[in-house]
Amino acid sequence: MFYSFIWFGVSLVALVFAQRWLHYNLQRLLLLIFRDTKVSFFIYAVLLLPGVVLHELSHWLAAKVLGVGTRSFTLIPTLRENGSIRFGSVETDRADPVRSALIGVAPLATGAMVLSMLVFENLGLASLLRGIEQYDLEALALLWNRLQANPELAIWIYLAIVVSNTMLPSAADRSAWVPVGLILGFLAVVTMLFGLGPEAAALISSPLDLFLRGFAGLFTLTVALDILLIVPLWIVQQFVRWIVRLLT
Repeated sequence: MFYSFIWFGVSLVALVFAQRWLHYNLQRLLLLIFRDTKVSFFIYAVLLLPGVVLHELSHWLAAKVLGVGTRSFTLIPTLRENGSIRFGSVETDRADPVRSALIGVAPLATGAMVLSMLVFENLGLASLLRGIEQYDLEALALLWNRLQANPELAIWIYLAIVVSNTMLPSAADRSAWVPVGLILGFLAVVTMLFGLGPEAAALISSPLDLFLRGFAGLFTLTVALDILLIVPLWIVQQFVRWIVRLLT
């Protein structure tokens, strides 16, 4: 399980940096093209709208399931004074730290499920992984041809990128994680003091390892999708800058 922790941590850090790079450079590109902050902001928000809808609906549904009241729900993006963007929000009633943490982590859980469905079912990643593991070049070639012939391929890739880049909890979503972490730490210490450490570790090691590997795999996939956009975005940015210089 040690390697699963390492993979999970490294992939999560890489995902945070990849997302920041992607969002920053996409906004820069839109500003270069449209030369208007409001227009660029609107198009940027529309591009990410499917992921934002899933993110905010996850908060809302989690609150309803957990019996926490909701006071407001909006998908209208706003541009803050510091230049950051608030895509949407769900305001809930005050709840205990555990339920608040579960509501905050809901977009990550639903995003992971939707992303798994997109990449394993619609994009055929499961067949791709089996072909790589078995060194079956013929199967990989057939999968590649099938993907290219799929008229909806661009849509599935777009949705996978958007969902994966909007599923991470925001700072407000993570506000209840500290007290929950302290509670879990306290329970772990009590368990070890009573001599139940080995039994508890044996009980949770397998599901925890599966959880870490599953999310690490999805985080790694998201980073790979973001990396695929790095070169095209950079090339388009350079081309737009060249055009702007010619016209000014």
